[in-house]
Amino acid sequence: NRHLQEISNHHAPVTMENVDEFEAETEEMQKKKDKYSEMVEWYDGMRSILEEVTGIKILGVRNAEESAKTTIVLQVLLLGAHQVEIHMKKDHRRPNTLRVDSATFLTSATIKGKMVDNKALELVIPDLKDLVRVGSHMGPVEDVKFLLRETMNRIRAIVARVEELSLLRTTYLTKIGALPQANHSSFGGEDQEVVCSISEGVTVVLRLTPDCPVVRGSAYVDQIVGVGGWDQAVLEDLKDTINDQRHRGPVKLMDSFQSELDRLQQEGEVSIPTTPKMLERMLQ
Repeated sequence: NRHLQEISNHHAPVTMENVDEFEAETEEMQKKKDKYSEMVEWYDGMRSILEEVTGIKILGVRNAEESAKTTIVLQVLLLGAHQVEIHMKKDHRRPNTLRVDSATFLTSATIKGKMVDNKALELVIPDLKDLVRVGSHMGPVEDVKFLLRETMNRIRAIVARVEELSLLRTTYLTKIGALPQANHSSFGGEDQEVVCSISEGVTVVLRLTPDCPVVRGSAYVDQIVGVGGWDQAVLEDLKDTINDQRHRGPVKLMDSFQSELDRLQQEGEVSIPTTPKMLERMLQ
């Protein structure tokens, strides 16, 4: 009874005033809940927008095995189609800081183009080791930002190049060299070789830098070979004229080359050999 009396003394009797206060507090809590729900919905919407705008979506983060050098493993989706796994390790100079240790594609790194003559052009996105190496000279967080940004740029460039080269094959007799991978000292890989031949008996050797077809001047003429009596000095002048135009891609470069050759012929500045021969064996 004594305990019941103490409990009774600590609780005020329920009155209409208490009920009104309780209902007011409940209503206020409901308003806060609604506000928080709206905020969560807004943040989720903004996150979706940012993922769409930036092309980056975090799929998961997990701890690596304790015995491994890697501390954290980050999986991201880039441009809605390409999954990349990033391994992070502790910075020995800053124990509380994580740095990029390695990065690899989880999805296929092969980009396929349209079918041309029952063949589909395929190019492989260069390995990401060079990006990790360059990023290692940057500060914490900046290395991750650099890796993600440059990986997306690399994907976009290869996709655009596959489209360019697929179109080139429909217009010109073309031999496409393999896409070189980056080595320990290069960034983005070496220049890719593309050989085109036109009916006037001229074979054009193109070089595509790793930035092709995104950056001006990333597609250029390396060599021109004429057969059947061509004046090599004329072809060298034509090479310089085309390279001065600083083309982004091989299609417009070859179209400009053909147009310039036609113009020179119409104006009588060059004489097309009467019996031209294409170097088809080079393009087999």
